[in-house]
Amino acid sequence: MKSNRGVTLLTMGIAVIIILIILSTIFFNVTSKMRAQELDNLYNDLTILSDKVNIYYNKYGNLPIKEEYTQISNIPTEILNPNDYGKYYIVDLSAMENLSLNTAVTEENVFVVNEGSHTVYFPSGVNLDGVIYYRLPEEYTEVSSSVDFSYFIDPAEATEKATINLKIEEITNGIKTIIYPDSSAKEFSENTKTVEEQYEVTQNGDYKFEVILNNTEEKVDITITVSNIS
Repeated sequence: MKSNRGVTLLTMGIAVIIILIILSTIFFNVTSKMRAQELDNLYNDLTILSDKVNIYYNKYGNLPIKEEYTQISNIPTEILNPNDYGKYYIVDLSAMENLSLNTAVTEENVFVVNEGSHTVYFPSGVNLDGVIYYRLPEEYTEVSSSVDFSYFIDPAEATEKATINLKIEEITNGIKTIIYPDSSAKEFSENTKTVEEQYEVTQNGDYKFEVILNNTEEKVDITITVSNIS
């Protein structure tokens, strides 16, 4: 009898272990599927939001945002779009029409947009198999900052002195400083996009204006040739 009882208890123990293994496997699979679905929902929401944000910006000239988001360090630097510049803001979901999202949004779980690149993030992230996802799986290539400019020299005819009328239109970052040919400099408010400056010259030659871009500190040279000084 004791031997039979021992066999029975052993069998029951093995059965319990097998059941626990099966249950844990089922739980793991269900959890993985739920996480995968959660990530799919996030990707879908990010796609919708990115489109809505850009439509809103093209229509109104500004982003649908609330207050500044100051905890962007919650997202690893290597995850951020290298073309981000300026500040990050909480997206104002109520500002956009016909918006329906699957991701639960609370005071802690918010969507964030960068004012420069318009990239949308979900700082709370979705954890799938130990990897946390914060944005759409896009491959970003860093874009070097560039500046468009135009100018005219007044007067255009032969003269003892003339004025270079320079218009700078910055297209990938804000202008921070302009250093003039005489080494003087002028600073501008954050994220200035367009400036018009005048610079007087009294002799022929190449005049180099050095434009320093905001945030990146990248320098762009603009050289203007003057040849009408008599």
